[in-house]
Amino acid sequence: MMLLPLLLWSFSSWMVVHADPSYNPLPNPDSVVTVGQARFTVLTPRLIRMEWGQAVDSATLTFVNRYLPTPKFDHYSYDEGKWQIIETSYLKVSYFSSGESFNKENLIVEYQFNGKSNLWSPQPYTEDSLGGNLGGTVRTLDGNNGDKDLLDCYKADSKSDSHCTLGLISRDGYVVVDDTGYPQFDDSEWPWAVSPNISNSTNDFCSDINNASVRSCGFHSISQKDCIGHGCCWSHSGKPPNCYYSKQSRQDLYFFGHGHEYKGAVYDFALVAGRIPMPPRYAFGMYYSRYWAYSDIGEMELVNGYHSRNIPLDVLVLDMDWHKTFYKDDIIDPAGERKGLTGFTWNDHLFPNPQGFLAWCKANNLKNTLNLHFASGIQKWEDTFNEMVEAMGLNASALYVPWKPVDPKFVNNFLKITLKPLQDMGIDFWWLDWRQGEEGPKTGINMPNLNPTFWINYLFFTNPYQWGPIDEPVKRPFLLHSWGGLGNHRYQIGFSGNVNPSWSSLNYQVSFTLRASNVLFGYWSHDIGGHLKPPPAELYTRWIQWGAFSPIFRIHSSKSALDDRRIWVYPLANYKIMHEFMVLRGSMVPYIYTYAREAHDTGLSLLRALYFEYPEADESYIFNNQYFFGPHIMAAPITQAVNETSQVVNKTIWIPPGSYVVYMKMMVLLKVTKFQVSLPQTNCYFDFRETLSLTVYPSIGTYDGFPSKRNYQIVIPNFWPAEEVQLNSNSLSYCPLRDSFDEYTSDCWTYDGSTLSLIVIIVTPQATSDAVNVQVAYTQFNVFDPYNINININGESKSVGFTGMVRRLVNIKQYLDDQWGIIHTLYQEDYRSLIDASEAGIRITYSPTDIGSLINGFRDNMEDTYNSVPKLNVNSTLREFLKAQLTLN
Repeated sequence: MMLLPLLLWSFSSWMVVHADPSYNPLPNPDSVVTVGQARFTVLTPRLIRMEWGQAVDSATLTFVNRYLPTPKFDHYSYDEGKWQIIETSYLKVSYFSSGESFNKENLIVEYQFNGKSNLWSPQPYTEDSLGGNLGGTVRTLDGNNGDKDLLDCYKADSKSDSHCTLGLISRDGYVVVDDTGYPQFDDSEWPWAVSPNISNSTNDFCSDINNASVRSCGFHSISQKDCIGHGCCWSHSGKPPNCYYSKQSRQDLYFFGHGHEYKGAVYDFALVAGRIPMPPRYAFGMYYSRYWAYSDIGEMELVNGYHSRNIPLDVLVLDMDWHKTFYKDDIIDPAGERKGLTGFTWNDHLFPNPQGFLAWCKANNLKNTLNLHFASGIQKWEDTFNEMVEAMGLNASALYVPWKPVDPKFVNNFLKITLKPLQDMGIDFWWLDWRQGEEGPKTGINMPNLNPTFWINYLFFTNPYQWGPIDEPVKRPFLLHSWGGLGNHRYQIGFSGNVNPSWSSLNYQVSFTLRASNVLFGYWSHDIGGHLKPPPAELYTRWIQWGAFSPIFRIHSSKSALDDRRIWVYPLANYKIMHEFMVLRGSMVPYIYTYAREAHDTGLSLLRALYFEYPEADESYIFNNQYFFGPHIMAAPITQAVNETSQVVNKTIWIPPGSYVVYMKMMVLLKVTKFQVSLPQTNCYFDFRETLSLTVYPSIGTYDGFPSKRNYQIVIPNFWPAEEVQLNSNSLSYCPLRDSFDEYTSDCWTYDGSTLSLIVIIVTPQATSDAVNVQVAYTQFNVFDPYNINININGESKSVGFTGMVRRLVNIKQYLDDQWGIIHTLYQEDYRSLIDASEAGIRITYSPTDIGSLINGFRDNMEDTYNSVPKLNVNSTLREFLKAQLTLN
């Protein structure tokens, strides 16, 4: 009886913190049309709910909000009232009440697609396939090597515990979401999952069916328990479909008829299924994680290693060795699990004063999370064992407190007694590492169609003991765990599991992440570099680069002395590149955070496949590893190794209509619709959609600690040196380029010849409430095209980009210098023209006004370099390498 006040406290927190208070699962009465045993709810002009049999007004795991403004629609009949018609501006539903569940004879939906009318009706089972569906996501990438696609939910080898989910968008122009028989949330103070109160199909109904009209219920991998839980029929024939609807099966379908208006589809889904949560800002920063028995001293040394190298670090992750483990005593515990896999008590040998350690972390502006496994419950060696035994009313001789995630009494006691003290010490969120399977007694769940991944996510995201009651400052809920099925987008972020570090795995990870946005699960967090073994330096460098433009940047690795992911233990050349991209990621957090808010408002995730912007272009679907990172950045990560001989990798990309600036350690203006680029080792390709607005607008809104003033460094890439620069109508003087912003003492403008960038330095703090206006006067901007400088090679004209080629020449010069003492026939005098060409950038930096003559000199030196390489007195292998580096072939 003491549980009631506790639950009332939880309810007030949940209602205010964890859900939009406007969510209402009841349908708007004005949007409902009932015809016999069928009920239709017009949710939006392109989204209609269609129910047959017992209607459901409770929130389900997926759909939590059905009370929407009634869109304009008409309801009428024809054929002497036989057919009832519901028609919006985009959809037309035709239905006649035949006394049978929805089938191809009694339900037809007409939807508009590419200017034409198309028809859908519930079809008999043939060989279900993805068709035009653009894919969703699955629970985990554990063990994946990228050699097969996990998102074809119809494949016979698709695992039932993968929670494979189709996308909400399709090239076919429509998607049907079947919500029949899924668990519902009750109306208790802390809403709890309950099985739907529906009548299962009886043997009579299941046998009274024409085999030619059998319609499958769920995917091939569905279990018998879940099939019956849907109210469907189970076949023991061994032939598909194993699970099917009878003529009297209840159905609950949502028809999304958005054509190729994919943004509208995800927006409408967010209306009825809940918005994407807005994670705290630090979630988009830099994480360090390693499966390793770190002590507090070891963690402090690691953090100091980051800080001393000016590498941003926001989140420190402690894997399972933070708690008591029993590697030497490797036995099975009373719960039937490996002893020590589950743990909730600090290892006091490694962390003798955990509160002091966490206080040190907070003093260093770090957030903290701990890894949790649950299946063993609370064992005798846990600090909270006795208190949990008493709270649960167990016998004092109990060997352990079992894990019971669907028991409100256990959940409340577990969260309050076992986890809250750790949160009070300074743990900011939890890494939930459920590894004990999705079905069976170990899960502690026996409810059809409710899996532990989804349910644990819900419990932790709505945990009133962590995110605070109504009368305390609200914290944004945040966790790290896997995908539990449609609707799980409300409980983010995702932990994708332990993948094999390989080029194919890296390549697959990009498209996998993009498709998750099709079900609004836009915040997958991957183990950067893979997990199961150490990655080669080149592969890890590419993974870091992809990580910089992925939703969450989290380094992680396996428990092996050889698998060390600190970037400073890698070769210097790789370290420099990785350092650059980690710093770049840190600098992009405000941009990322801005479009996390857009995701919350619109359902459009931070990472968007090209087809969200260009749905009618075939290239949007072909180039499936190319994407928009927010609306202003387009990325195409390099996910293949360089050629061993040439040290070049070729990658074909698609440039959509519009103007772009390309960043590949160089700036290139793209003027064509498709081209092939060749990139040297450790360069990453991505491009910024061109914007030359030089106004920093006044801030809108504020937050704790928001600065009233700030200074700026404005970089205008691919720009001719200025004739005059003004800041708020006041002229700025020119100043030489410095190594860092801190070295400038006054407002000025400068120029970086290596990247052809004009840089405006604003040292004087500007009020964030005021606009900052920069005016740049320039002449002769089109004297040459810095992205396509024509070089004459043996009578043939070849186009090169200035900034990228200069950077490449610097590396080639270093490579040739490194041959001294090894190749005794090679002298610096043999490649002077290459040296002169490699110095073009710094010469422009020294003297920006001479850029025209210096570019002409660069062109001449490049022609001499191309002609002199074949004459170098080196072996054929080195000569071919040099030619490949210069010609990008």
